[in-house]
Amino acid sequence: MNASPHKRNTKAAALIAGLSAAMLLAACSSSTPSAGDSTESPSGLDCSAVPGVSATQVKVGIVFPNTGPAAATFAEFDKAAQLRFEQENAKGGVNGRKIVTTVYDDMSDGSRQSAVANKAIDQDKMYGLLHASQVDTMFTTLRQSNVPVTGLAIQPAYSIDPNVFGVFGAYNSGFASTSTPLRMKEAGSTSVAIVGHNSPGATASAKGMAVAVPEVGMKVGTTILDMPLGAFDATSMALKIKNSGADSVNSISLVDSAISLLQALNQQGVPMKAKMMSLIVPPDVVAKTGKVLEGALAATSGTKPLTLDDPAVTSYVEAMNAAGLNTETSFASVGYVAADLFIRGLQEAGPCAYRDDFVTNLRAVTDYDGAGLNIAPVSFAPGLTPNGDPAKCQWFLEVKDGKFVPDAAATCGDLIPLS
Repeated sequence: MNASPHKRNTKAAALIAGLSAAMLLAACSSSTPSAGDSTESPSGLDCSAVPGVSATQVKVGIVFPNTGPAAATFAEFDKAAQLRFEQENAKGGVNGRKIVTTVYDDMSDGSRQSAVANKAIDQDKMYGLLHASQVDTMFTTLRQSNVPVTGLAIQPAYSIDPNVFGVFGAYNSGFASTSTPLRMKEAGSTSVAIVGHNSPGATASAKGMAVAVPEVGMKVGTTILDMPLGAFDATSMALKIKNSGADSVNSISLVDSAISLLQALNQQGVPMKAKMMSLIVPPDVVAKTGKVLEGALAATSGTKPLTLDDPAVTSYVEAMNAAGLNTETSFASVGYVAADLFIRGLQEAGPCAYRDDFVTNLRAVTDYDGAGLNIAPVSFAPGLTPNGDPAKCQWFLEVKDGKFVPDAAATCGDLIPLS
C-alpha cells in the first residue's frame, strides 16, 4: 500500500510528546495545513483534516442487516458494538475523542449495501465502518478510499483488502479448516451433506468444507448451494439428502433456514448422526422447535462460550446484562469485539487519526485478543493471506436437553490448501 503524504509513525510521536510544539507538528504532518484544511486534535496538534474526525469525536458507521430475512441472525450486533464504544467513551474516548455511531441497514441485499456504504462515506462522512453481513458489494469502494473496516471475516475482502480487518482472523481464502469435520466425525459422522446459501461467503465455506471432509476420513454425500434465506419448505432438500446416503448435515446458513432443513429431515425420517449449524440458536428458539434441534452442533461466532468461568467472558456478560442486551444472539459478541478492534485501530492511529496510520499500524499487530474474548490471539500481519492467517480453532456447543452446552475445549484443525 502506498503511504499517504500524511502517514507518520504515530507511536514515535507519542514517545516525544514532551518536546516542543514544532516537533510534535512535524510528527503529525509533513507541512502546515491551511486553516480550511485542518483539524485540531485534543492534544492541541494541528492535523490535516480527516473525514469523520473532529477535535472531539470520531464518526463510525455500523453496516449490517437490521431488517430483512437475516435480521434475527445478526440481532444485537449494533447494540453490543455501541456498548463497547460507550465503555471507551466513559474513559474519555480515544486520544480525547468520543466515538459516535450511525447504523446502516443493508437488509442482506447487495445493491442496498452499496447504497448505504456510499451514503456513509460520501454524505455522512464516516471515518470507518463496522461490518457483518452476508453480502459484500461495498468493499471495492471502501478500499479505494482506504476506509478502515472491522468485522466478521466471511467475505473475501477480509483476506486481501489491506483496510479490512477480521476480528477472529482473515477470511478462509484458499484454505479450509478441518475443525468442523473433526467435530462431526467425533459425533459419529461418516458422510456429510453440505448445504449453503447462494452467497459468496456461504459458497466459499461450502467449497472449503468439501475439501476438508476427506482430510479427516469422511466423504461428501451431496452438496446443495441454493438454500433460501429465512424459513422455507425444505422437503425436497431433505429428500435429496436422504437419497444421497449422507448420515450428517452441515448447514452453512441463517438460523431460520437451518431450522427449516432440520425440521424437514425430521419429518422425512432421515436420521442424522451430526447436525452442524453455522450459528448458535437462542434458548427460546430451541424450545419452540421441540426435539428437532436436540443433538445439534454449532460453534460460537469466534469468541469463547459465554458460560465459561473466564474473567473476560464474565465482564462482557455482566456489561451486556447491565445494559439490558441479549447475550444469546450469535452476533452480539462479534459486534462487541468489532468495536474493540476499531478502538485498537484508533489507538494505533495516534492523535491525528489518519486513516493510513490506522490501517498500517493495525496491520502490524500480531497478538490481538478481542478484549479477552477471542479463542486464540489474532495476527493481522501477512501470513497465509495478505491479511494474516484464517482461524483454525472453533469452540463447539451441542444441544442437550434443550440447551446448548459447550464442549470442554476448542477444536483445532489444520488449514488445508484448496488447490
